[in-house]
Amino acid sequence: MSHVSPGSDQPPEPSSLAQRYAATLLGSLPVHAVLADARVEHCAAAAAMDWAESGLMWLCGRPGEAPLRASHALPSCANGALLALRQLRDYCDGEPNMGADLLTERSGLLGMSRRGSVSAGGACEMFQVADGYLAVSLPRDDDWALLPAWLAINEPVASRPHLASLLLSRSGADLESRGRGLGLAVALVAAVTPPASWYRLRDARQVSCRRRRPLVVDLSALWAGPLCSHLLQLGGARVIRVESRHRPDPGRQQSAAFFNLLNAGKENCLLDLQCLFGRQQLEALLCSADIVIEGSRPRALAQMGIDAQRCINQRQGLLWLSISGHGLSEPQCEWVAFGDDASVAGGLSVSTAHGPVFCGDAVADPLTGLHAALAVTALWQNGWGGRLDINLRTVAAFSSGFYRSPSVGLTRLEEGRWRLECAGIQAPVCAPRVRMPAAKARSLGADTDALSAEFAAVC
Repeated sequence: MSHVSPGSDQPPEPSSLAQRYAATLLGSLPVHAVLADARVEHCAAAAAMDWAESGLMWLCGRPGEAPLRASHALPSCANGALLALRQLRDYCDGEPNMGADLLTERSGLLGMSRRGSVSAGGACEMFQVADGYLAVSLPRDDDWALLPAWLAINEPVASRPHLASLLLSRSGADLESRGRGLGLAVALVAAVTPPASWYRLRDARQVSCRRRRPLVVDLSALWAGPLCSHLLQLGGARVIRVESRHRPDPGRQQSAAFFNLLNAGKENCLLDLQCLFGRQQLEALLCSADIVIEGSRPRALAQMGIDAQRCINQRQGLLWLSISGHGLSEPQCEWVAFGDDASVAGGLSVSTAHGPVFCGDAVADPLTGLHAALAVTALWQNGWGGRLDINLRTVAAFSSGFYRSPSVGLTRLEEGRWRLECAGIQAPVCAPRVRMPAAKARSLGADTDALSAEFAAVC
């Protein structure tokens, strides 16, 4: 793991494949920025070099064995997404040098390593089933409690080996359907058809005037949403994080360094969303927001008294970003997803002769947060409001379908260091690079009183 101080260097020149992906993203957005497409013949070498330099290979493969790369071009896509964002605003002090760094910095801070068919974070595993492989995320005790109902058995499932034995003879498609209906995060390992678009703007409305510095109210938690607001903040936005008194962001308990990295510099408001007064305080914030970020399923939003459509109708030009696992359409809007299983659902895994292995650490999360920051910036700058629908599975599928290498090359150990040989290049396999937090995140509720006074009379 190598450490990178915020703003220590200007970013290196992106590869030709990253430039192609950036041009693709900008071409799909209502912006005037133009980026020339790169030469196609250099893409195989560019994909290989991006993989070796990204730190992502370090996390792909089985324990104790050589690091692997996939045929898709995930590091190049992440680099291209950040390059596209930089076409809309200047390079910002504190942001990573390359977009692919965002995919691995949590694993670097937590000292994760490649674990094969078990995710780097340990909560998800790809199990063999009768017709292939199924990724199953079990991060919560409640998920384990659902397993007997899922499998139609009367006894509890005692361990992962026990679960593996129960799944071996069952249909993966049936398990995926039943699991999603019960609230489990599951995904078949299967070929994925690339989607035509990576985002959807519902109820689009354009306004002619914006204030210079947008006010962002961030209701999200963990990774994708906070990363999006982090990138917006680096670009000059004012960000207010809202946390529930009864359910604060679990990221606070997972890694203080990573939480600080994503949330330093944001104001923090702690509200009791189970009582009327707390909901009125939230309503006052939402009435003043230019951009709202949330990552909740519709049922959870309703339980907090939040009506996104009403807010969009009442505030002209409001851009409401909904980050979900599978999108806002029925029935996918109620499916549970986490970064690892959503990555698998979108085709971001690594095929081997002995079964698939995970591609990095929950990469659909940071990949989606990065794409969301790009979409929000583009739409905000061009006066668009509405409901921005971005989901982990679709972003992963869009990236995995962008480019496929004809060969993944060979990884060799030379003088104690892994090297990738592919498409005429030889490159050392780099460890994840980590940005160090610029400061500590604000404590829980540190700004509640000041924000309540500032926004109390808005509605």
